[in-house]
Amino acid sequence: NPWVVQEVYTSSPDERVQPSMYVDLGHVTEFWFARKVGLLFVEPEQLCGVDTFGESWGLMEGGKAVTFIDNHDTQRGEALL
Repeated sequence: NPWVVQEVYTSSPDERVQPSMYVDLGHVTEFWFARKVGLLFVEPEQLCGVDTFGESWGLMEGGKAVTFIDNHDTQRGEALL
């Protein structure tokens, strides 16, 4: 069976198309992972909540998310790291 990874880019949680709409078809890229990890370094007070990092921070279910820090869509201006 092929391993399907879908790239669903979102820059706002209010966008009409969300990665959660595609998890039934396979794994989905989790753009918010890099943004949330970046906050841990930019806002050190966030480190006190790192033990709850994941779905409670608004990220997708771990079993369906493909996470990354750097991507061609985020390299110019968006990436915190």
